[in-house]
Amino acid sequence: MTGGVDATVADRSPAWQAWGLPPLLTGYAAALLVAQGGTWPALLGPLGWWLVGGVAVVSVLVIGVTRLRGPGARQVTARRVQRALRAHADPGPELRGRVDRQARHLAGQRWAAPFFLVVPLLFVDSAPWDRPVLAGVAVGVLVVTFCVLAATTARSGRDARRWLADPPGPPRPLPPAAPWQRVAPVVMTVGGACIVASFLIGLIAD
Repeated sequence: MTGGVDATVADRSPAWQAWGLPPLLTGYAAALLVAQGGTWPALLGPLGWWLVGGVAVVSVLVIGVTRLRGPGARQVTARRVQRALRAHADPGPELRGRVDRQARHLAGQRWAAPFFLVVPLLFVDSAPWDRPVLAGVAVGVLVVTFCVLAATTARSGRDARRWLADPPGPPRPLPPAAPWQRVAPVVMTVGGACIVASFLIGLIAD
């Protein structure tokens, strides 16, 4: 598929999307602190809620300043690159190489998707299960969050591999894979196996 990326659509995220980020970040921070409360009980007291409040205030301020100032050149470029990858559309000569490099980078991260699915196991043992409702909600939020990350990573990797298999625009050499992309599958597999093993050992020990 060819054709330029619609700059009026790609340059700025919708207001609902931008202002939806602070409550999502705040909810994630709260769930993370609660899930660690079984190991560090102080996080379930005033300290934890001060930290959550700090995340809420900072995220609102960042979004507010960004919306008032408008997107910078780097943000505009990043959004156009992402849109070109998703739409499988040629972004033009200025961004074509940038999209090629981004596609190569994202294609090397596809092993992160299954890794994200086992990360929530890290929080099961540390959750304060003497308060089951609070612990269950916190772990549930983290599970949903990492499942969304896994799905987003898988989709980005799929779009990247499609781009590399059939790059829009004129024929050209594509950038080679970085050395870390050769070891990433091994690192992710070993890391995921260690998380699962630690979780199972914790269950047996209990």
